[in-house]
Amino acid sequence: MEQIVFYNSERESIVQCYNFRCERRMEDNILQFDLQAQTSIFNVSGPYKASIVELQKFKEQLDSLYVGHLQKVAFISMDKLLHIELELERTGRIKQHFSIWKDQTMHNGLTLETHFDQTFLPELSDSIGKTVDSVQLTSEIIMNNHNQFCSICLFNFEVIEYSEYIRFKVELKDSFFHLLTDCEMDMSELLCFKEELTLIIKGKTKEISLSPLGEFWSIRFIRLRDKIIVKGDVYDKQFPQNNLIFRWIVNQDWLSELQKQIGKA
Repeated sequence: MEQIVFYNSERESIVQCYNFRCERRMEDNILQFDLQAQTSIFNVSGPYKASIVELQKFKEQLDSLYVGHLQKVAFISMDKLLHIELELERTGRIKQHFSIWKDQTMHNGLTLETHFDQTFLPELSDSIGKTVDSVQLTSEIIMNNHNQFCSICLFNFEVIEYSEYIRFKVELKDSFFHLLTDCEMDMSELLCFKEELTLIIKGKTKEISLSPLGEFWSIRFIRLRDKIIVKGDVYDKQFPQNNLIFRWIVNQDWLSELQKQIGKA
């Protein structure tokens, strides 16, 4: 099965578009496909839509970019959830920028930015052409089941010797993304957050936050009547140009489970 793959400068796959299928809608041929993006601590996936005409136009633009007739090209999926920009820099490298969103609310999204050598452009263009040519037109109706499951897991706690810091793993995941990384945090700060969870669960405060990696992480918990809004803004510490944002709606039981995890520290 044909797929479209974007690589970084080390020839590592960072974005894959696959499982292409086509439905005829009026006079337009609409491609539906699955996307997976992964780099360092981030991994997201989801279904997207694109017009065959726009995809073919993007292929032509890539060809023009390769021969120097264009300096910058872009592709936007039909559902506006996927934005891809490729720009030729003076050094001859190609800068590629991805904005990947879970749904139309634009509350959950990942931003990636990497570089690669322009010699990869013909291969990318060719893969788009082969994908479009190989897709069979069907009248299939695609039903997407968006799982509302979301979780934050804190585990593998260990005290750092000769310090007041604690080291642990943080795992965030829902139907759109998966993130797993190591964190360090002052023990008193973690215990303070546990106490703040009690306050927001009991309705005695409206907002608290968790920042296990300082300026690179911001997870806010906001009480809205009987619901809790969890808003995250997470940067990759090693590659800060990569950024994940998300927004969940959870209940008090969900917060209580998070509090129990901290109690095991």
